Amino acid sequence: IRRHDRDDARHLALGRDLEAVVDMRLPGGAGTLIAPAWVLTAAHVVQLIRLPHRIRVGEHDYGIARMISFPGGQVGRDDIALVQLDRPVTDVPPMALDFGDVEPGATILVAGRGLPGDGLQGPAARDGKLRAATNRVDRVLEKWLVFRFDPPAEALDDEGYQDTAPTAFPQ
Repeated sequence: IRRHDRDDARHLALGRDLEAVVDMRLPGGAGTLIAPAWVLTAAHVVQLIRLPHRIRVGEHDYGIARMISFPGGQVGRDDIALVQLDRPVTDVPPMALDFGDVEPGATILVAGRGLPGDGLQGPAARDGKLRAATNRVDRVLEKWLVFRFDPPAEALDDEGYQDTAPTAFPQ
């Protein structure tokens, strides 16, 4: 969901270079390639997958060798999982994990294939296109980064939020 006073093309362009954001081939499902054969995603996403299942990384499809959810992982609590691919990805560089501390006020990039739309009209029909937006971290909790969708006068230029299975990258 983007600012209503910004064109959707900006957010499509921000997402264009994020090859490591994986299309899990589920409505709103996304993940991030973090190693040649490993994808980080949400536990609630893998709960929807029925094997055999193929996902898309860059221009190629990959099968799933196995899925590992955090024990008890569910929406709102430990919602994290790993997916091992049936073979390593060789043409898309994995996204580097950042183990540093994120402080309130940090700018992050959120990306995914959730519902497009804007802050006035709300979500539109799902189109499967990868979009990205920036946002500012308000609070850092034990397992969550908290951010809000600010009104235009207070928002970042490309501010927005992702409505499903977000992938966040420190900027």
